[in-house]
Amino acid sequence: MRETLILFTGVALGCAQAPDEPQSARQRVEAVTDGVQVHPGYQHSLANSEFDVGPSLMEKVVAGRIDVTQGNYGTFSRWPLGQVAALPNADAPVKLRAPLRNPDQHAQRVRAYLVKAGVPENQIATVNNHAVMSGGGPTTTPELHGALESYATVLSRSIKGVPIAESFAWAALADDGAVITESVWWPPVPAKVVEEALGIGADVASGAFSQKTGVQDAGTVIVHHTIGMGAKLTFVACFQVHPSSLGANRCYGASGGLVDLDASLGGP
Repeated sequence: MRETLILFTGVALGCAQAPDEPQSARQRVEAVTDGVQVHPGYQHSLANSEFDVGPSLMEKVVAGRIDVTQGNYGTFSRWPLGQVAALPNADAPVKLRAPLRNPDQHAQRVRAYLVKAGVPENQIATVNNHAVMSGGGPTTTPELHGALESYATVLSRSIKGVPIAESFAWAALADDGAVITESVWWPPVPAKVVEEALGIGADVASGAFSQKTGVQDAGTVIVHHTIGMGAKLTFVACFQVHPSSLGANRCYGASGGLVDLDASLGGP
């Protein structure tokens, strides 16, 4: 018997830093959404996607909230906040094609594809490859033989050097460039949240933050936001501490207080 295991490794096979913004760009906010100044996000859609759902399209709503476009080859789903995911059927033509196995080419093509689709290029922080593996073997032995099925290239996000933790855009490609599967969650970020994070960073650099909080551990100034499958989009700027001993990361807000991310962002 042979079983398939999907394994995502966290090894960065390729990494590209966002280009520096010109000084004029640093001094302005890019857009206004619902009266709030924001750094622009990107809403992926079937119109911008190169994923092929196939003919015989059907629109439906799943679980009362997820808009799904279903075709003969797969589905393209959109959650209320804007996250999208494209999944092929098991017998989709793209599943019969060989995957693009060169990691550097895969990273370059996915980055170019998503930027062309609309992901703001100056917000791309890193470009990392993750391996999708399958494996199996006889049930009579403990041996498991693995094989590389494909790569998934993931773009992470930062604005003015501040990581935007829950934002992402990723895709897996066949060797001819066809999209096998993809998902994007890249919402607009309020300018005041980024400025709050930069203020925390300035306090950390000057030592004022450690005096305020008593925190001496190393950490990262970061912006967290609701996951794309959540109900309400919320943002939190904080200093995320990486404890030297075992334990969960902790986040401290601008006032110096400990931030409960689950409560602030609506749970995991």
